[in-house]
Amino acid sequence: MRPYRGPSPAPPFHCGGNAIATNYLDKLDATHTNAGIGPNFIAGAPSDTFNDRLVYITPTEFFPRVEKRVAAEIKKALQDYHAATGTYPFANDFTAPYDCTPSTLRGLLPGLACAAPLNWLPSWLVADQWNTITYYAVDPAGAITVQNTPAPNNNTEVVIVMAGRKIAPLQMARPCLVITDCLEGPVNTSGTNTFESKPASPAFNDIVVVVAP
Repeated sequence: MRPYRGPSPAPPFHCGGNAIATNYLDKLDATHTNAGIGPNFIAGAPSDTFNDRLVYITPTEFFPRVEKRVAAEIKKALQDYHAATGTYPFANDFTAPYDCTPSTLRGLLPGLACAAPLNWLPSWLVADQWNTITYYAVDPAGAITVQNTPAPNNNTEVVIVMAGRKIAPLQMARPCLVITDCLEGPVNTSGTNTFESKPASPAFNDIVVVVAP
């Protein structure tokens, strides 16, 4: 959130190169000001002494774009891992410490892989626990289907699904403890090799990303 300071309503206010908030932002009344210290800002009707305009971005608008960027970083890490080892890491079985669980093909994205390179994800991604809310599925036979994507859509080897924010009234835990904590809908929560990609709605916000092929 950041108030935009319009032209100074009256002298002697000056903005250029000045780091004093009161030279940019106004006071609405004796107790409400945009020039104070803290997370709260004021939107008020324009007047001779107040012309700040408040523009804000909601979490619903912001985080899907962040999730898509994180998904792109994960996709690259998986592709780099495959280039180095000729395979993909096993998944995690929804239990701490959220590292690779041998022979597990569906679950959470592992923070550490079962074989070199062990530290395969960017450190910031694990530190922020993105792997604990990212569903991951791998099928060496390439028989994963992603519905509502261009054909052929039944020959996928690896997918990741970004869980998105918890949806009310669903009882979704973070970190995800079971598949229904991460994903929504009967297709994505089936635990099978079939997933669906569709527009976000109040009941669905999974972001499905095909990693390979």
